[in-house]
Amino acid sequence: MPTLRAMLIVLYLAQKLIMKMESLKKYIIFITLGGCCFSASTVFAVENIPAKYDLILRGGLAMGGDNVESWSHYYPSMSNPIITDNPGMRAGTGLFLGVGIEHYFESKSFSMEISGEHHTSFFFIFPDTSTSEFKKLVFNIIPSLSLRGHKFGLGLTYHHNPVYSDSAPSNAGVYNDRYLGDISPVVKLEFNNSLGAVAQYTYGKGIFKVGIRATSINYKTDSLSTQSQIYNENTIPKYSRTISGNNLIIFAQLSF
Repeated sequence: MPTLRAMLIVLYLAQKLIMKMESLKKYIIFITLGGCCFSASTVFAVENIPAKYDLILRGGLAMGGDNVESWSHYYPSMSNPIITDNPGMRAGTGLFLGVGIEHYFESKSFSMEISGEHHTSFFFIFPDTSTSEFKKLVFNIIPSLSLRGHKFGLGLTYHHNPVYSDSAPSNAGVYNDRYLGDISPVVKLEFNNSLGAVAQYTYGKGIFKVGIRATSINYKTDSLSTQSQIYNENTIPKYSRTISGNNLIIFAQLSF
């Protein structure tokens, strides 16, 4: 019960912290770079340090963010025309799997995590068999302090190539986009790479650990490709928009 109580407290604090992390991003960058410099200087300048490296395998669920896209498909060629709707897919919601390395120093109270993750969310619409997907590669650098199995980290996250894709059938006819109006079905919506801040809590004394991570990050649109045309901020300025990818992540972790 004390562990559950601690995680609930951390979850509450993470919800509050995520609202403040945007203004603290510069300080988090300094803290993370300082931790990396300390890690490097310790490894190369001090001899006979029994440093320990753990391999991390991690998976979990992410929740949050703004809607990436919403649309309606209309089939005028059918005997009984139908309309199907995608209510929207959130930029910070989905499942993920990741791998990384964590370096522990002599006292084992300070560590540095470097990890990579693949995040994806998937949406299926019946009866028109439309599928939507939002995916991205996530890279994290997180210095952490440990105390009796509780680990608290503050670091940076880099999201590479966030992409929304829609495999609408070719006979979908009209695609009603909430920003562009009636156009042909969307194929791909690309966002620029983004840098954000993370706060992470992990609990566990053995191989198995559980944790919570709060992320503060924004995505800016790069281009939107449809079956008939490619749109960007130069052709349609109103489509240049920024969405929030802020989220809370609950994960399980194996350390070897």
